[in-house]
Amino acid sequence: MSEHLFTISPEYERLYANRPATTRGRVNRAILLIRRGWANMRAYDDCFEMGDGGAVLSGLMRPIRYREPDLREAMKAQRVWSVDYDAWLDCPVRGRGGASKQPDDMQLPLFTRAGGEEGGHDPDL
Repeated sequence: MSEHLFTISPEYERLYANRPATTRGRVNRAILLIRRGWANMRAYDDCFEMGDGGAVLSGLMRPIRYREPDLREAMKAQRVWSVDYDAWLDCPVRGRGGASKQPDDMQLPLFTRAGGEEGGHDPDL
């Protein structure tokens, strides 16, 4: 007889079963999972495994930088924060073409994939 250490809630099961089809949807799902304390669950990992993980992470860093710094603390508490993210958030942000822009128009720096190729970024996030 096997004992479960915890019970999966129906809300988590629904989130896990209904995977978002868009980058924006995966960003929103990752934020929701962090807020619920479920960043160590498989559904959180899935948010970054659809070929656009860099864009999802970029979309996740935007609210942390500008609107919801408490997400950073929640990620730290759930042990899914990396010191590399601090360095990324500390980078100066420039608009397209190097021009300074107002915060609402700013973009986060892109991750670089192995081989020097820039990672994807959805400017609409």
